Amino acid sequence: MSKLPDFEGLAMFAKVAEERSFAAAARTMGSPLPRYHRAVTRLEERLGGRLFNRTSRRLALTDYGHTLAERATKIYAEAEEVEDFARETSSRPRGLVKLAAPLSFGARWVAPLLPEFFRTYPDISVDLHLTDAHADLIGDGLRRGPSRSDPRGLVACRAPGCTCTSVRCGVANLSVTLRSTTAPA
Repeated sequence: MSKLPDFEGLAMFAKVAEERSFAAAARTMGSPLPRYHRAVTRLEERLGGRLFNRTSRRLALTDYGHTLAERATKIYAEAEEVEDFARETSSRPRGLVKLAAPLSFGARWVAPLLPEFFRTYPDISVDLHLTDAHADLIGDGLRRGPSRSDPRGLVACRAPGCTCTSVRCGVANLSVTLRSTTAPA
């Protein structure tokens, strides 16, 4: 016997107990009916007790099943909440973007865009390195900017005087357009 709890069996049992019918639970969840029968039977065997009294026309929880149904329903509800949270969290861009730029370019073109960027993407942090000194991108933990032949890097504008106007983060599959009326000097 596995040491891992039978979460699927508990969830299916909770749904059958809630619906008071194997067929209704299967219909509600869009799963095949035999799957519910097998899961509850497997759970009963694992736990060593009957959860339902079954006849051809009636399904009723045993005392043991009634006690377990309350707990299984709580586990099922909490699992749904965890999945909803995970889906919501994974659908939003998040993480750390490290960016190095010359001081004058960063102060004039990047910094003014950050407040709107943070309002739009509150779960993204930016580690902005503004310096006129030569940056060691690898040594400083920054990813290199892309070349024209490899646009997968973080910063799409790498050459002095370049008029590229987009910053792209390949990790978060996120693209931000820098809007300006004039090109950087």
